[in-house]
Amino acid sequence: MTSPKGSATWWGSFFISTVLMVALPSNGCEKTAWEVSLGTHRDDSKLTEYASEGKILVTEHGSLTGTEARAEIFCDSWSAGLKFDSDGGDHNYAGQTSLGSTLKTKSRIDNRKVGASLYWRYTESLQFGMDMAQQHSTRTIAGTTIAKGYPEIYDRFMTRVGPRWTVLSNFGQWTIAGLVSVHGLQTMSLQLPGNDTTALKFDSPKQWELAIRWRNHLSEHLFMDATFRYINTEIGQSNYGIVTSNGVPVGIAYQPKMTVVDLPLSVAIGVLF
Repeated sequence: MTSPKGSATWWGSFFISTVLMVALPSNGCEKTAWEVSLGTHRDDSKLTEYASEGKILVTEHGSLTGTEARAEIFCDSWSAGLKFDSDGGDHNYAGQTSLGSTLKTKSRIDNRKVGASLYWRYTESLQFGMDMAQQHSTRTIAGTTIAKGYPEIYDRFMTRVGPRWTVLSNFGQWTIAGLVSVHGLQTMSLQLPGNDTTALKFDSPKQWELAIRWRNHLSEHLFMDATFRYINTEIGQSNYGIVTSNGVPVGIAYQPKMTVVDLPLSVAIGVLF
């Protein structure tokens, strides 16, 4: 389930970024360069759910592995980029049932994300910009002898702004970047066992990120880079949704407040044009 407003905002932003990547070279750029890269990443991820009074209800942690593809164009003082990535893996789940019994199981996490960015170079080493990303995630909690498992589907849209600073050294090129969200949307589709799908909406999620990237040129047109990122996402408690079975109301459901910490490390090989 994707919020119509969030979907429209995302596809509008994605379209603008794509047009910029196509149009910039033909718009009188004195210096133009392209690069594309393909890589792999590992994300050590932790999710925590809290009750309204702050008590921890659920903790999940595990490693997600996947791939990513990037494309970026540089035109004088501007650059525009597109990024696609996906990952998945199992988390160790520690929580409790609705009756308060301790529950330990596994949850399967699968993520798909597409993003667009636009940066302006203020000095030779300092840039300011923004990025937008739409993430689709499936979280499938495995059932146990005391509780049935169920899938949860999330859609999240984020707009973030921040600087990035690049320096050259004898050991390659280093870039330090920071981003903080200025807008966010999130929805969720919950499939409780034996019931119809329940749609939930959240207050605006908040996110900030710190990243460091190292790049080394292997030849005139070939490079490799490695990026480590710390991403903190906070999502407030959802609204209350009416749970139905064959259209008949049978209960109320909501998703507690969540904090997600991601520590992705990626390594990529790229080509300059």
